[in-house]
Parts: sequence; structure tokens; C-alpha cells
Amino acid sequence: MDESIPKVDREILQISEKVELHFRPMKELLNSLDVKWYTLLVNYSVRGYEHFDSTYPEDWQIEYDSKNYHVGDPALMWSMFKEGYIRWSEIKIPDIRGVWRRARAFDLNFGASFSHRSAGKRTVIYLAKPDREFSDKELIMVADEMERFVRHVAPGDLLTEREVDVLKLYTEGLSFREVGAELNITESAAKERIASAKRKLECKSTAHLIRKVIEEQLLD
Repeated sequence: MDESIPKVDREILQISEKVELHFRPMKELLNSLDVKWYTLLVNYSVRGYEHFDSTYPEDWQIEYDSKNYHVGDPALMWSMFKEGYIRWSEIKIPDIRGVWRRARAFDLNFGASFSHRSAGKRTVIYLAKPDREFSDKELIMVADEMERFVRHVAPGDLLTEREVDVLKLYTEGLSFREVGAELNITESAAKERIASAKRKLECKSTAHLIRKVIEEQLLD
């Protein structure tokens, strides 16, 4: 990384590169499902977001921003308060500003929202199709890929920095006693961080945990 680039700009660039790398499988999936329209917000909070990407029609994006449709958009409101996924047609929040009516003028007729909360931030993706609803199978496939993506770009509540520190040393072959000495913590504390990571990632054994964090590159 070029050190002549200001620190804040370097951090933004690093985030963008990380998102681009780990979003590729999602792009491939969406392409296979014939989904060309999506909007992605990574680590969104009241302070803003760390990354934004959208393939929605440019004219729609301009109208959406200029008329502040985010205030009252049912799809956005759902994703800021709920987790998981839902078809837009199933959202019960009133569309008092007629956002979806205007969206249909740009062929954004059917859609789905996917939302994941981690460490007080949201990573969300909105998908749209012109011709039909998303099937249950499609929703599940995108939700599964969304979970993998979030683990890379918004680990937050999944693994803490301390848990990652222990895992890095443990995967290098150090014993719990050696890990504790290296990090200036007790052996039992090192074991508890491994146990916590297993619970969060739903791994039945330490071997399963190590294989999972390596395969999914959760220690990068």
C-alpha cells in the first residue's frame, strides 16, 4: 500500500479491495440467477457506511437520492430493524411515500432485502427483478452466500480481535500454554477464547474450528 496516500484514504481503499474480493462469489451467484440489479451497503450505521455499490438504473439512483426516498423506504426500514431476508411484497411497512410505485417505473418490480447485524452495524443487500418474485430456493442461496460474505467484511460479533489472536497462534502449532505466554494471558483464558469461537461459528470440535477459519480465511 502506498504510504503517500493519506491514512483515511488508505483505510477506505483497503475496505473497498476487501469487499470487492469477497463479493465476487456473490456476483457470480447473482449472475447465475439472472439478477442484474442490486444495492450493497457494508457496515452501515448512523455515521454512514464503509462501502456502497449499486447496479440499479442510474436515473433511479439519482431520483432516489434527490428526493430522499431513504426516509420512508419500506425495504430500507425493514433491513435497519430486522435480520434475515424477506421479499419486498411480504414487508408490512406502509409505503407512505410511494417509493415502490416509483421504483416500478424503472422496472424494479420484484425484490428482496437481506440484512445482517454485527457489532452495531448492518450489512445489507437489496435485489430486484423486472419479471418475477424470487423463489424460496433463490432466497436461501443468496442468504447462505450473504452469511459467508459478512464473515469476511464484517466479522464484528462473530470473532473478536482477542479470539482471532489466539486462533492465529494456535493454528501455527502453539500449545494453549504457549499461546497464553505469547499473549500474556492465562492458559485457561486462551482455551475459553477458542471455546467462544467454536460456539459462535457452530463448530463441534477444535479441529473443525481450525479447518473452518482457514478455509473461510477468517484470520486475514
